[in-house]
Amino acid sequence: TYAESISRQIPSGTSSTPTLISGYQSDVVIIRPSTGGVAGDVIDFRGGQSYITLSKVVIDATNVINHGVRFREAVHHIRIENSEVKNAFTFSCMAMSGTDSYNVHHVTFSNLKVHDCGDDVLDHGIYTRGTDHIIENSEIYDIFSHGIHIYSTDPSGANDRHVVRNNRIHHVGSRGILLG
Repeated sequence: TYAESISRQIPSGTSSTPTLISGYQSDVVIIRPSTGGVAGDVIDFRGGQSYITLSKVVIDATNVINHGVRFREAVHHIRIENSEVKNAFTFSCMAMSGTDSYNVHHVTFSNLKVHDCGDDVLDHGIYTRGTDHIIENSEIYDIFSHGIHIYSTDPSGANDRHVVRNNRIHHVGSRGILLG
């Protein structure tokens, strides 16, 4: 169990060699900071970070004041897979929010368990903005509001080409999937 948050420390990779952060074989790796990092999140992708894969980890937001995972400032080609994100009791489990979040693109959420998040109608399991995201093969449950919320108020219309497939969404306070 790692008792620290991660904010900008993961170096970007390339399209042919993404940076990989992963549990080893059957080890259970838990990231549960004692407090939130710079932004109050467990993991905060920002500043154009790209080509990063996070795999086989449990992201536990029990002690933070914001999100389990946040994406902003034009990050791209980030993949979260074979993992669990839980216990963001006062915000969304995973969210694209903050400065320049409409320029976030090519984020993939695959084979996840996302649960026990939110205490307000604006708190969701996975909250996306931007373009070209994939949400697949995941279970999303015990969410205060929407399971998946794909949203944009960007006048350029930057909210295109998303794929949502083969997910199981249940026990949410509002909609399973909302396009808005």
